[in-house]
Amino acid sequence: MLKMKTALLAFALTFASVPQAAAQMQWTDKIYLYVNFGVQVGSQDVEMASTFEVYEEPATLVGTTSLGSEPILADFGGGYKVGRNLAVGVGYVNYNTESDVTVVARIPHPIIFNQFRTVTVSAPGVGHMSQMLNFSAVWMMPYTNQIDFAFYAGPSIIFAKQDVVTGMTIAPEPGPDYSNPQVSAVEVTEQSKTSFGIHFGADAAYMVNKRYGVGGGIRYVWGSADFDGLADSVTLGGFQIVGGLRVRF
Repeated sequence: MLKMKTALLAFALTFASVPQAAAQMQWTDKIYLYVNFGVQVGSQDVEMASTFEVYEEPATLVGTTSLGSEPILADFGGGYKVGRNLAVGVGYVNYNTESDVTVVARIPHPIIFNQFRTVTVSAPGVGHMSQMLNFSAVWMMPYTNQIDFAFYAGPSIIFAKQDVVTGMTIAPEPGPDYSNPQVSAVEVTEQSKTSFGIHFGADAAYMVNKRYGVGGGIRYVWGSADFDGLADSVTLGGFQIVGGLRVRF
């Protein structure tokens, strides 16, 4: 909630900085396209908690992975004018991150019932991916013949994939003390969810000529999804800073 409030404040300050006179100019193009480079900033800790069976008893594991600031792998879209300064558009964003997860597990004893040993192991490359489709209502605000601002908002569909550590394989234990179980494999399961969310943002463009220009902006995308084996819901999307090519027709 704090991240959303911060994004709303940044959006409001950006809007307030545009001179009111710009609102009186008419956007004369019909189609806009963009391709961006950018980064999604912020961090989120995701706690994992799973139960699996070892020696016909339930074993448990816990671990924490982090969704951190990462470059956006793809960001492009476009729109079409439907009113004086109003357009409708759609954009695609792909955010990917992965990290090593330290997992602590309670493993049952192979001989003594209800006696557990603790083992710690690292699960490398636990990943998360969010692919976002943003459907926008866009208000174009020309400032000069070369500079324009765009403010947009709308619904988002987020296709998310999350790796979850769900179990591990214990190597054969020859004894006699059974005090140090060895993990021969860690089981990581990829889960997929579709979430419906919202987005809003602002963009500024400088047109080098009538058709091509450069620009940059800020965007906030929000969604949420529940994955089996995670203690809490995962917040999808986040605050994004982007810049790149702008095209007008």
